[in-house]
Amino acid sequence: MANEWEFVKLGDLAAVRSGYAFKSKDWTDYGIPVVKIANVKDGRLEMGGCSYVSSEVAAAASEFNLNTGDILIAMTGYIGDIARVKANDLPCVLNQRVGLFSIKHQTRLHDGYLFYFLRSTETRKTIEGLGYGSAQPNVSPSLIHNVEVPLPPLKEQQAIACILGALDDKIELNRRMNRTLEATARAIFKSWFVDFDPVLDNALVSERPIPESMRERVARRLEAIASRSQRPGSLNRPLPAPIADLFPDAFEESELDVIPKGWRVGKVGDLAEINGWTLSKRDHLDEIDYIEISEVMRGEIANITRYARGCEPGRARRRLRHGDTAISTVRPDRRSYFLSIEPSPNLIASTGFAVLTAKAERWAFVHVLTTRDEFGLDLGRLADGGAYPAVRPEVIGARPAVVPAEEQVMSAFEDVAQPMLLRADAARKESHTLAAVRDALLPKLISGELQVPDAERIVGRCV
Repeated sequence: MANEWEFVKLGDLAAVRSGYAFKSKDWTDYGIPVVKIANVKDGRLEMGGCSYVSSEVAAAASEFNLNTGDILIAMTGYIGDIARVKANDLPCVLNQRVGLFSIKHQTRLHDGYLFYFLRSTETRKTIEGLGYGSAQPNVSPSLIHNVEVPLPPLKEQQAIACILGALDDKIELNRRMNRTLEATARAIFKSWFVDFDPVLDNALVSERPIPESMRERVARRLEAIASRSQRPGSLNRPLPAPIADLFPDAFEESELDVIPKGWRVGKVGDLAEINGWTLSKRDHLDEIDYIEISEVMRGEIANITRYARGCEPGRARRRLRHGDTAISTVRPDRRSYFLSIEPSPNLIASTGFAVLTAKAERWAFVHVLTTRDEFGLDLGRLADGGAYPAVRPEVIGARPAVVPAEEQVMSAFEDVAQPMLLRADAARKESHTLAAVRDALLPKLISGELQVPDAERIVGRCV
């Protein structure tokens, strides 16, 4: 029972040590990823935009090379943020001011239980309260060692970790599925509207002239087409004929480059209205669910803050419709964007976002076009300002876009891509629900308020 559990100082059961102090000369543009404080987020590693060192430098810091299952804690800035290393995070090496836990007595403390104890809101508050320093809070390993851990029997620790881990496993499964779905939609977009593969295939089958600039890709496409052929020496197009026939079989020059014959170079503003719906005093909403730029990264919204109407930030102005794409105009190369699917009427985004409402229901095309890495880097080059370079919404609207002459091509892409993006959004929303269940169960399990069998029944209904 919970009242029989002992409370033990963390330092008696585990030790924390800071990572390696790399020098400025050690950083490279590629190589072995380095886990910094900014990469420790919400129980996992977020390695987008991470720093790198060479394999030689990583070898010199080999005692800080991370392993699957390692538990990390941020000790500067957002102190108390926790992450657990997964197999697909490796290889990576630990930077200074990120703490690594090592368990001294595995017969007394289960690593999964330790991870969830550290993730609990109460533990986070305790560790934050230990922080010192005015400009940027810090916490030392010795202070963390003084935090007291409630210690149920080892089998109960294992059961608690298993219950909460089942929810996290489902969340991770959803995350991987989303990556696959979105990557597939992006790959189809790139093939059809950037590389123009169906047009090239049609030109090859029809034996039409190929622009000189595309010669390097001809051999690869011939090999791809031939590999799908059922008869030796024949050329079958990779796409089904009803879709392939929608594309032309020739190219022409444009102000951008070579594009499919009959297609045109338009602008993003031709395809979408920008910031077309703004919150006003006439809108009768009792509450505002507000999305801030800092809470958004690559399609994921970490937190939505609820305000009573009249108490929301002045930046809460961008209203959202189904299929809208919101892109941060501040530091756009950081890829802060999200797709709005069936939003509630009180969901409002910051004025730091440009909200794109697709015309003619072509929202999948607009979303993938404007959230490609290349598009973000292009906006980043156009951004101006000091510490927070930004672009104006009209700059986004003026960016070029190659538009098919045939409406059926756009419709075919929407038919393929929209279900993928809708399924990804449904999984994302399910993950938010699962995370809420996990966060509700966690403190009750660790305090002993909720018994393991009861928690198992709750989780069984969720997963």
